[in-house]
Amino acid sequence: MIWAADPPAGSLIKACADGDLKAATALIQAGSDVNQTGDDGETPLLLAAHKGSVPLMKLLLSSGANAKARRWNGETLLHAAVSSGRLDAVKLVLEKDVPVNERESRRGQTALHYAAGDGRVEIVRLLLEHHAEPDAKSKAGITPFWLAIQGAHKEAAAVLLAAGADPELEGTAHARPIHLAARSCQVPVLELLLPAHVDLNAKGPQGMTPLLVAVSQNCLPAVKTLVEAGADTTVKNESGQTALDFARRRRSKEILAYLEQHKTANTQQESKSEK
Repeated sequence: MIWAADPPAGSLIKACADGDLKAATALIQAGSDVNQTGDDGETPLLLAAHKGSVPLMKLLLSSGANAKARRWNGETLLHAAVSSGRLDAVKLVLEKDVPVNERESRRGQTALHYAAGDGRVEIVRLLLEHHAEPDAKSKAGITPFWLAIQGAHKEAAAVLLAAGADPELEGTAHARPIHLAARSCQVPVLELLLPAHVDLNAKGPQGMTPLLVAVSQNCLPAVKTLVEAGADTTVKNESGQTALDFARRRRSKEILAYLEQHKTANTQQESKSEK
């Protein structure tokens, strides 16, 4: 979120951008328009919310500020408050009965997308309590849960999962949350996804499974977690490569040794089963 860097000196816009309650109070008492707008369509209230200044927000709202004003990109007062990271600011906005699932126009994200992407656990929980849609999709098809996983925000993801978020929904380039967790080598996040019975062999970009992604990132802990959870080591990507092929190509000695040991153990187990 980008806000005006240099609003006019001595204006209510400037006072709110600075979080200056004393100056804002004086300007309002002197007759300043509480709904004036800056170059990007930001109002004093939007700026105060982005700053997370609850006293300033209360002053503006009590003076007639429009709680439904939007910036040029469609961001609402709720988006601004969530961006501040201040739970009390978000609570104040929700008290004004604003729509919780409104989308900004540039990326089509809701306030819950913002909160999840920043890992704001308590704000995520509060928005869900006010009926935010856990599976709301942006223009790119990204959900709040997908953003939480992308940012490795395990606690926020867990809250969304408990609220019914679908852990299998794809985001950009057909990547699922489990692909993101494997790519970032986030084992705790992978462990959060496993009980949700996600498809361990789901193919993402270039036919890459989560295991192939983990190998490509040379992440042995993620490889072990996926294999021990039942990921198929023989699945091939669009280039016809298995996890073992990838490990050889990447010269990942530890991963190669682990996968070969796993293959040997499986072969021995199959031989015993046939006897």
